[in-house]
Amino acid sequence: MMGMMPMMQTNNKELTIMTIDARQAQNSTKKVPAILRTSTIGLNPKAVTTTRKFSLEMGMMGGMMKNMGGGSRGGMFRINGKSMDIKRIDFQVKANSTEIWEVSNSSMMAHPFHVHNVQFRLLDRNGKRPDPSESGLKDVVLVPPGDIVRIIMKFPEYSDAKVPYMYHCHILEHEDQGMMGQFVVV
Repeated sequence: MMGMMPMMQTNNKELTIMTIDARQAQNSTKKVPAILRTSTIGLNPKAVTTTRKFSLEMGMMGGMMKNMGGGSRGGMFRINGKSMDIKRIDFQVKANSTEIWEVSNSSMMAHPFHVHNVQFRLLDRNGKRPDPSESGLKDVVLVPPGDIVRIIMKFPEYSDAKVPYMYHCHILEHEDQGMMGQFVVV
């Protein structure tokens, strides 16, 4: 966690990332369509075959025990009590199946949860309909402390029992310290 602290301290310095110069922009006569794009991915909750639960966890003891050579259920950052193990496949998903994943955050900080191989829709956040800004297809969803989000996804036809996909926190230090798992599509 100490590795993140210097990045979080900005000392209120200004940083210009990009400058947009619109002085030569011209007005357009085109109208924005009422519907920009319709989804081609059918995500029907009635088609769900499996619901999975994921608990995003942080804890000092697991990481300290591991660093001291003691027994532990994983590192400091875990999903469902487990740290990433490249030799372990956490579960199998059936090709062409539709699943709901319920992701809860029992830690003290927000985690952007990312799933490889699919795009998903946010069904609800803490049992409530998501904000319109969260209504599109996603591959990452932010899960603040104490929140529970439910996402729905359809896994593609392509499958290979030997090539796993990852799911993880999208904060590099968290995934590097174990907040990651893997699944295969069969």
